[in-house]
Amino acid sequence: MNNAPERFDVYDLDGKKTGRVATLDEIVAEELPIMTVAAWLVNRRGQILVHKDGKHEYNTFGEWRISIAGKVKAGEDSVAAVRREALEELGLDISKDRFQFIKTVFYNGPRYPAFFSDIYVVFTDTEISEMTPDAEEIAGLKWFGRDKLLNQIKDGLNVSRNFESRLYLLFEFLDKKS
Repeated sequence: MNNAPERFDVYDLDGKKTGRVATLDEIVAEELPIMTVAAWLVNRRGQILVHKDGKHEYNTFGEWRISIAGKVKAGEDSVAAVRREALEELGLDISKDRFQFIKTVFYNGPRYPAFFSDIYVVFTDTEISEMTPDAEEIAGLKWFGRDKLLNQIKDGLNVSRNFESRLYLLFEFLDKKS
């Protein structure tokens, strides 16, 4: 078993790799930008898969979050990272050609000082019963229709900090496709 801390490529504020690799502790202490990934799963009925956070480490337990999300490890590209996260979080082995790139966005904190996030969408009719969510990371999964999800958010659904901005990127992407 390898107990070495995970390492991540450090980026400059223009989104370019600096050549430096750092641990998460170094990233937080020195406020170094990293790359993350996120993907929305959308079924043919137009429903969007969201997951309820099951982690206790960042005081985010119970927040509803994007379908798949995680950090890009050192030497990994974002498609490889989002595929790895899909397998780790949902037990889904999704081929790389199914991830449709939406946009790269830049965020400031709070868990990391600054980070870029490559946002993707995957169209799938996989049922929740066919997924094997990581019980340590995911406390629940739910498919929401667009209007129902927006109404739930308006009524106070506990969503993660960047959830809505990522959701509107998905809506823009879907609206352009239709």
